[in-house]
Amino acid sequence: MTTQAVENAVVYELQFEPGELPPFSTLGHALLDGPPDVADAPYPLVVYSHAHWSMGQELPYLVEHLASRGFVVISTDHEDNWSTDLGPMAFETMIRRPQEVTRQIDFAEALSAPGGDLDGMIDTKKTGIAGFSMGGVTAMAAAGAQMDLAGLRDWCAANPALVEENSWACIDILDHEAEMAAFAGLDEVPSELWPSAKDERIAAAARLSGSLFMFGSDGMAPIDVPVLLMHGGGEEISDPGLEVGDPYESAGSQRKAELVLDLANHMVFWSSCADSPSMVDIGFPMFCTDPVWDTDRAHDLINHFTTAFFEAELKGNAEAASALAAENVAFPGIKYEATGYGESAGAQIQSEKGYADVNGTHLYFEMAGEGEPVVFIHGLGWDTRDWNYQFTELAKNYQVVRYDMRGFGKSDMPTDQPYAHADDLKALLEFLGIESAHVFGHSFGGEIAINFALAYPKMVRSLVLIEPDIQGARDLPALTPEEEASFAAVFTALEKEDNAGAALAIVDMHPLVTVAKDVPDARELILSAFTDYQWFQFLNEDPVVQPEIASAERIGEITVPTLLVVGDSTTEYQKIEVDRLVEGLPNAEKVVFANSDHFPHVLYPDKFNTLVRDFMAAVGADLESQSTQLDVDIVTQIDTMIEETLARTDVPGLAIAVVKDGEVAYAKGYGTTSLDGGAPVTDQTVFQWCETSMALTTMAVMKLADEGKLDLDKPIVDYVPYFHLADERYKEITTGQILAQVAGIPDSGAAMADWETFMPQYDGAALERWVRNDLAEKGLLFAPGEGWEYSDLAYALLGSVIEAASGQPYEAYMTEHFFAPLGMEKSTFLLEEVDKTLLASPHVPDAEG
Repeated sequence: MTTQAVENAVVYELQFEPGELPPFSTLGHALLDGPPDVADAPYPLVVYSHAHWSMGQELPYLVEHLASRGFVVISTDHEDNWSTDLGPMAFETMIRRPQEVTRQIDFAEALSAPGGDLDGMIDTKKTGIAGFSMGGVTAMAAAGAQMDLAGLRDWCAANPALVEENSWACIDILDHEAEMAAFAGLDEVPSELWPSAKDERIAAAARLSGSLFMFGSDGMAPIDVPVLLMHGGGEEISDPGLEVGDPYESAGSQRKAELVLDLANHMVFWSSCADSPSMVDIGFPMFCTDPVWDTDRAHDLINHFTTAFFEAELKGNAEAASALAAENVAFPGIKYEATGYGESAGAQIQSEKGYADVNGTHLYFEMAGEGEPVVFIHGLGWDTRDWNYQFTELAKNYQVVRYDMRGFGKSDMPTDQPYAHADDLKALLEFLGIESAHVFGHSFGGEIAINFALAYPKMVRSLVLIEPDIQGARDLPALTPEEEASFAAVFTALEKEDNAGAALAIVDMHPLVTVAKDVPDARELILSAFTDYQWFQFLNEDPVVQPEIASAERIGEITVPTLLVVGDSTTEYQKIEVDRLVEGLPNAEKVVFANSDHFPHVLYPDKFNTLVRDFMAAVGADLESQSTQLDVDIVTQIDTMIEETLARTDVPGLAIAVVKDGEVAYAKGYGTTSLDGGAPVTDQTVFQWCETSMALTTMAVMKLADEGKLDLDKPIVDYVPYFHLADERYKEITTGQILAQVAGIPDSGAAMADWETFMPQYDGAALERWVRNDLAEKGLLFAPGEGWEYSDLAYALLGSVIEAASGQPYEAYMTEHFFAPLGMEKSTFLLEEVDKTLLASPHVPDAEG
């Protein structure tokens, strides 16, 4: 990360303490005292985790390559490193390593903190992790994989012939389950998945080989960040066919990729012998070579895919993401598959997680899907998990955002500076580039949604409120004895720093949880959220600022469509607040969920999701209709202008249509259909275009010319043999000359002034009759191409040319190729097709005007 010239590079050696093995060296490259390049800081962090019986400097080719591409790479020695001298794997490894990863990220944060050695240089909010062998296992654990040792034990029992070669798992791990549980601080050995060791700052994880036996299918499923899985096709330790479930198929990641180096052994990922000459010196050349692959070529591929992966996931590099698409990968000697990248990504729900630095705080958010924006606001004691059952499901049709409010979840705790949750939400949406959204709020989150709608009405498309509180509401019921007992138990638990006990006091004692406490999935979700809740708002002086005028006094100002959802078994307090909103909001509807308490969206997610989908679809249709309507003031101006024009010009009537955003926003008729009165003109009145249709005729001619069916320079008689005029020069007239009005054919002139005698015919055979009879009597004003004269008669002749070139009657061709594609269902060239009651009478000015 420096702009210094490469000739300043130096080679350094790192020496390790010898154990039973002789001294060992590995070579790397760096710039001596090179100043950091701060131009693009902060840079994403990548943690590298080494193999068992190894050290942090094992893969200089990879970590140096990542550093040269704008990543800060941190790699340290795990406590189980080289000093174990190839002995049995310490069982503590699986517990300790993810904790050591977290400590490294913490250390990087300290380095990048104000006054740190790398002040402002490192971005840890979206950290990547990569690891080789046991380091790959570590990477998966830190990314969210959970041990399933019960499943591992079943596999080892079912595959006795494979136990010896997998002794590190079937023996070294399983023989020490009790010690591992004690080392992890657990009271007993878990019967199912072990607790997660995930660090939420990790946003992407790459495994360079390494068996994932101890996770299995069930243990890989909790991973929800993108993963890159690599292994050699000739190694058994990472063969998906021998794993306890295929890791790639099992990982819950929406974006994931798998690279297999055909026939390569496990150590193909290790340093080359050139970088690790000591390997050869101490008699282990097999560690830095591969029997099939040239290691430099293999390392180039490893660097390529790993760098593209972290570029895509940590930097949002779209080009890198495209390079990971299976259809764009064509290297020989590898097998590759990917999900969520490239052309197939459209079927995947893309999820983004991160932090928005707004209003002097860090707000954690998650965003997924495409479509109309939806933002979820969680309740008191909750975090983003409040919307677990809605987030992914609604992301199929909408762009959904959920976030932790200030003082909750992964977001920063409040300082002593005043703030407002509504202002934070506005800043978050602006940070994400969202102008307006459907706003969902649950309980306390509903109160914030109401405050937000009052403060920033243009940013709200609709409101979906689940048993919301109302800021400033009065005359509400006092706490019931059950509520008082529940809160008393909460504070008793908090005095003992027992968050789990406080959560139980809410779930088992509070009357808001009368139904959910007996539904296992709902109970577990609520308990997990409240156990993690820090109770800041109860234990501290929260500097949150309330609206100057209580929201309860301004409810009627909210005019957007609002859906209110309430459980029939909730508290009287919540029912009263919902009913007040139904009464006070001018555009609200209420839905009551039977056999539900305060958590209908958790208890009945399918029913709730269907309800809100239908609601938002209706809102979207209304918004689309409203968006194309004209303002009342503009309509008034149009009406006044046209009525004044009709009075001034003696025009009997007309109709107008205003198109906005591709839709008819306003259509209206004025006056009458004839000079002697007739019927009122409406937006359905049919007018005769006459010469206005010449533009359509021109388009038809040019379309046929573009298709090669019509030559503009060929004489008309080549297309219309029955065309003739009294002047023999007519044989020279071309289609192009008629378009340019230089054919010499005269105009109809004053003939239309006497409409009763002019009366053109309107039927399918009228065009040819006119050419053969009426037009044939005409002469020419000048030789074709020698002058200019506007001529409606000449243009009418083009109708016959279009018929000849297209092979269709003029009227049929125009309808098929122009009227139908444009949706002009009531337009025609044939008067016989028109409802005469809708027809406006033609008229032209006479000599007196």
